[in-house]
Amino acid sequence: MYDVTARHSQVRTQRWTGVGAIAVTLAPAGERWWVTSLRLHLDAGGAATDFTIIEDNGTAAVHDVLIYTRAMAAVTDIVMALDTPGMFEEGDELDFAYANGGGATWGLEIIYASD
Repeated sequence: MYDVTARHSQVRTQRWTGVGAIAVTLAPAGERWWVTSLRLHLDAGGAATDFTIIEDNGTAAVHDVLIYTRAMAAVTDIVMALDTPGMFEEGDELDFAYANGGGATWGLEIIYASD
């Protein structure tokens, strides 16, 4: 198991909540960073669209990549704890998106680390 506190001096948590579509961005400024876990909760089963995470690479659009996708029909929770955290450079962003056609109330939490 990856021990984030032993390897990085700063561990942070970013939380968002809302009703309706998810369209949020994680973009820590001025540093290299690692995503260690993600938690998404919907208060009702999801609609038949996908939850996605896209890396918006800070160097050029040609390096943007779909990192994760999940069909959300009847899903209320996603929990991801990464054994090997994803590393991102200064200027990179992670874009989290879900249309949420059912209008569920949601909470998204990302735990990430930096040096």
